[in-house]
Amino acid sequence: MTTTAPTTVRNAAKLVYKALHTNLSPANDAQYRELLDLYRADAKFATDVRDIAEGMELSVLDFSERGLVQHPVNRLNN
Repeated sequence: MTTTAPTTVRNAAKLVYKALHTNLSPANDAQYRELLDLYRADAKFATDVRDIAEGMELSVLDFSERGLVQHPVNRLNN
């Protein structure tokens, strides 16, 4: 990946995927770090990430330099 990840649905899905792995850290994964930077800087990319997470029945709770925080959506609310 280049120093600036392109805004694509594929990269949005990669960010959701990386956040699912609790053993991954942006400090040790340059791609994860770049995707988080893009999430922070690009509103459309952030929307794509949240839409993909929602499609997987996840909710994006927060993000920081430590990673993207996701949580399963409560099925009882549906």
